[in-house]
Amino acid sequence: MKDVSGFFAIFLVTLIVLAMPSGGLAAQSAAPSLDGVWQAESGHTVSINGAAAVAVRLSSGALWRDAVRKGYVKDGDLILRNIARGPANLQWTCQELAVEFMAAAPNAATGLRWEDRTITMNASGQSFRIGNAATYYRVSAQPAAPPSINGVWESVWGHTISINDSTAVYVAISIQTRWQSAIFRGYIKVGDQKLRNLARTGDLTWAGQDLDLAYDASDPDTATAVVWRNCIVSISADGQTLVIVTPEKDFSTVIYSRKQ
Repeated sequence: MKDVSGFFAIFLVTLIVLAMPSGGLAAQSAAPSLDGVWQAESGHTVSINGAAAVAVRLSSGALWRDAVRKGYVKDGDLILRNIARGPANLQWTCQELAVEFMAAAPNAATGLRWEDRTITMNASGQSFRIGNAATYYRVSAQPAAPPSINGVWESVWGHTISINDSTAVYVAISIQTRWQSAIFRGYIKVGDQKLRNLARTGDLTWAGQDLDLAYDASDPDTATAVVWRNCIVSISADGQTLVIVTPEKDFSTVIYSRKQ
């Protein structure tokens, strides 16, 4: 009897396997990827890559526009984070960036917060809904390629630099007195390094070192030496604006615009 029971068990398993569609269990459980570029009807466009999504273009809605104007958020910022597969085949959990506001002024941004969300994808893989709110539609199956910092950049107050991967050199040096004194004393010249050891830390950020000038407090217009300081470099999502933040400098934030 045991042999007969074993035979029928094997026979039943064989029938089940033969009845399954090509690809077996893996084909049944595979879900489309969230990676790619997605756009909502509001114009909100995000690029998802793995566990996070950045804004390619923020919503045209009045509340989001006010948040941008007040400096709370900008294109290129993180919009979804901690994306992880949920309990169902076409579900993910995540946190979504939301704009805070007062009930009396629903279009006036007062800050930002992260809210827990569930993403539910359509079986076709061409759209998904976040919670009970926005529906996003697939624009591209590939995440948006992050912009490169390579190129020539100019700051309002005089420096022009050329970045090539991990370093930047001076194309032009500011005419401000302290920087001109550094040239006169032989500390720096066009072609010398301005940034070094640049290493990508995110889609739109790098860490490295920024060349600065030392001086005596009694004579701030005269350079006494050069010094390398740690900095953070970030680029806008459209690749046209570069921001270098060097906390130990007198003026810690310098904004550059792309020349080429």
